[in-house]
Amino acid sequence: SNNQLAYLPDLSRFTKLQILYCWGNQLTSLPPNLPNSLQTLYCSNNKLISLPNLPNSLHKLWCQDNQLIV
Repeated sequence: SNNQLAYLPDLSRFTKLQILYCWGNQLTSLPPNLPNSLQTLYCSNNKLISLPNLPNSLHKLWCQDNQLIV
């Protein structure tokens, strides 16, 4: 978080990842294949315009302060 990241690499190989903090960066998108183990995603305060297909395991999602298009 808060690292001025412009992108995230493919995270699909992290099969035990449960929480991802990536808020406060410059992200315009998230990786298309988030791990199926992901339960919580903090992606607020970025420049996201859309979200990928989220895993069914996701229970908590924080994505305010982005540029999401509905």
